[in-house]
Amino acid sequence: MQFFPWKEQYSLNISEIDEQHRMLVGMIDKLHTAMAEGRSKGVLDDIITELYNYTKFHFITEERLMDEHDYPALEQHRLEHKKLIGKVLSMTERKKENTLGLSSDLSIMLQQWLNNHILETDKRFSEYLAGRGITI
Repeated sequence: MQFFPWKEQYSLNISEIDEQHRMLVGMIDKLHTAMAEGRSKGVLDDIITELYNYTKFHFITEERLMDEHDYPALEQHRLEHKKLIGKVLSMTERKKENTLGLSSDLSIMLQQWLNNHILETDKRFSEYLAGRGITI
């Protein structure tokens, strides 16, 4: 059973972004599966690195699309992206000190952030495009 399954309500109707969001959801599931199997300590470094790299790639994609379509809330959106990158980097630093509870904290933080970010912030961009009659 998935910890954080993809739900159709997460769809922005922007295929490139939806595909990337599915990948991020998959990374959260990968971490949760490792935790459930007692392997989180062994895979945590790889998951954090993969998550950090993929998140940066994803944010570049989102911001590029927003810039191309003159999205007025782009700078605010960038700030949210920077905050998440900061949180992931903080988890990386925390891992150097102690891994106790880190996998669980990371998994919960990512689930909450993705839920809020996709359902609120990213949905506003999707609605902006739809309001302008733009399909990507």
